[in-house]
Amino acid sequence: MTTLAYTDSAVAEEAATSILATTLSEADLNRLLAQLGGGRSTLRRSLSRFSALHERIRHREAHLYNTREADPRFSAPHLDAEPWQTDLLRRTWSQLRQRLTEHPLRVHVEPPDDSPSARQAADNLEHVLEQGLRQVEERSQLSLQADLGYGQA
Repeated sequence: MTTLAYTDSAVAEEAATSILATTLSEADLNRLLAQLGGGRSTLRRSLSRFSALHERIRHREAHLYNTREADPRFSAPHLDAEPWQTDLLRRTWSQLRQRLTEHPLRVHVEPPDDSPSARQAADNLEHVLEQGLRQVEERSQLSLQADLGYGQA
């Protein structure tokens, strides 16, 4: 029976090639984000290639969640009026997500011909794709079907 023997040099070489983890400071993280084209940080307000998109997303999220930043601005005679926002957008979005997730997604594969072997291959492919979709959703803890509602509202 073969036994494996480790020498001290092999152990030392393995330790020398191990991955080292470092902790980055806030300044280091900001520098890395700036190199990558900026982040979605609201503190820096730096211009990046996605800053206009991030601003639109912040604006829409503010209206969806009815934050104070999204309150209407009144002119001089109505400065003391109580700002009011409708909840229609959030209710519509919620109903859309409920409707989208009523029935699970189904994959349908049409065989190239109506032979039994082609139909069996198509059925097997349907099963594999559906199970793969379910597994991806479970692992990522996201619902692809429900998340389609984010782009619609």
